[in-house]
Amino acid sequence: MIRIARNAAIFLTLAAPTVAMAADLPRRTAAPPPAPIIAAPIFTWTGFYVGGTLGVAFGGNNSPVFTAGGLFPTPNSNLVPGKGGGNAAFTGGIQAGYNWQVNQFVYGLETDLNYRAGGNRLNGTYPTNPIGYGAAYPSYTLSGFDRGRWYGTLRARAGVTFDRALIYATGGLAYGEVNGGGAVVVNGAGGFPPVPFGNVGGGRGWRAGWVLGGGVEYAINNNLTVKAEYLHVDLGKTTSIYAFGGGALNYRLRNTNTDNIVRVGLNYKFGGAAGPVFARY
Repeated sequence: MIRIARNAAIFLTLAAPTVAMAADLPRRTAAPPPAPIIAAPIFTWTGFYVGGTLGVAFGGNNSPVFTAGGLFPTPNSNLVPGKGGGNAAFTGGIQAGYNWQVNQFVYGLETDLNYRAGGNRLNGTYPTNPIGYGAAYPSYTLSGFDRGRWYGTLRARAGVTFDRALIYATGGLAYGEVNGGGAVVVNGAGGFPPVPFGNVGGGRGWRAGWVLGGGVEYAINNNLTVKAEYLHVDLGKTTSIYAFGGGALNYRLRNTNTDNIVRVGLNYKFGGAAGPVFARY
C-alpha cells in the first residue's frame, strides 16, 4: 500500500510540468479567407447616347442643263452653262441613338437632324448660240442659288470593336428640304429688250431618299466618345421650270440633290461601364 502511494506521488510530480506546458501552448485557429480581387470596370458600347456634329457638305447639282421647251424644244436650244455646283457648305446638327454590343460586334440605330448652309450657287452669263436667237440675243444670264435647308437621317449602324475603338458602316433613310431658286434672263443686244424667264416652281419642298456611309468612333472614357464620319445623302432629282409668255417659251432645269458630308461628332453615353468584376481564389 505504501509502495502504491509512493509510485502515485512520483507520477504526479513528473506529469505536472507537462500539463502546465500543454496549457501554455497557443490554440490553433482557421486562417481567414483571401480578400476578393476587384478588376477594373469593363467598358461596353451598349447604351443610349446623345450628341452633336459639325462638318462640311459638298453638294451635287453638277453639269446642269436647261432643257428648252415651247417654241425651242430641239436639243440645240438647250442652255448649257457647264459644270457647276459642288460648293462646300457648313453643316451641323444633333443626334441620338442606341447601341447593342455582342462580343466584339456592335449594332445600333441612330437618328439626326441637321442644318446645311446655303451653297451650290450657279451664276454667270453664257452665250446662247446656237439656240436660234440670233445676233439680237447673243447671251443669257443665269442667277441660281440653293438656300440653307434642314435634313435628317434614320440609320442602322454595324461595326467591330478594338478595345475602345469602333469601326462601323451605316445606312438608311434620308429626308430633307430641296430649297433652290433663281432666274434665267436672255440678254438683248442692239436695243432689243431682255427676255426674263421666271421660276414657276417644281424644284422645292421636302423629299425622302437614302444615306450610306461609315466612320470611326473612340471612347475617351466610359461616357464620352468622339467620332469622324462620312455620309453620302441622296434626295433624288427635282425639276424646276423657268417660263416666259405663259409657257410659250420655257426651260426645265433638272437638279441632282446630293451631298457628300464629312463631319466630326461628340457623344455622351448614359450608363457608364458594365461594372466591376469580382474574382475569388
